[in-house]
Amino acid sequence: VLQWSRAGNTSNPVTIKAETPGAVTIAAPSGNTTSTIGAWCVGSTGLRIQDITFSVRGGGNSSSSGILIQNSSSIELYRCTFVNMGGASVLWRGGEGTACSNLWLYACTLGPCGLDCTGGYYDVKGTHHAYLGQYQSTASVRSGVEGGVVANCVFYGRAPGRHLQIGPQFRNGYAVNN
Repeated sequence: VLQWSRAGNTSNPVTIKAETPGAVTIAAPSGNTTSTIGAWCVGSTGLRIQDITFSVRGGGNSSSSGILIQNSSSIELYRCTFVNMGGASVLWRGGEGTACSNLWLYACTLGPCGLDCTGGYYDVKGTHHAYLGQYQSTASVRSGVEGGVVANCVFYGRAPGRHLQIGPQFRNGYAVNN
């Protein structure tokens, strides 16, 4: 798990990048049977994650996700690939009375979930390739995302929910040219 909880410079962000695009994969440990997450950005600013592949799933019908961005601002996911998730590839959300802001999902590829997301809860309730503006506790608390962009991304394959879910707490954002 990659965890980032620092403040970078928003005009010149810290960049975590594969030297060769697609050559670095963040994956669940072999034989993992529980829910996990590939990367967690919490209380962060000024970060760009570029050219990384996320392939994170646990055993059974786990809710393993690629990346959770929570209570953060000025975070960019650029040219990343998300495949074989047990849950959502990308989650953006705030917390109790706080919101994320200025988030970018740009030129990314979000592919089909793995076999782990078929049947049971996820086929009935649904999960999504990207869920933006998820609220942390109740819809009456201001949380989610204040300003975000999803642009030039490719969504393909089976998603048990929606490819792109704009949640109840996504405000002042755009999804274009996907």
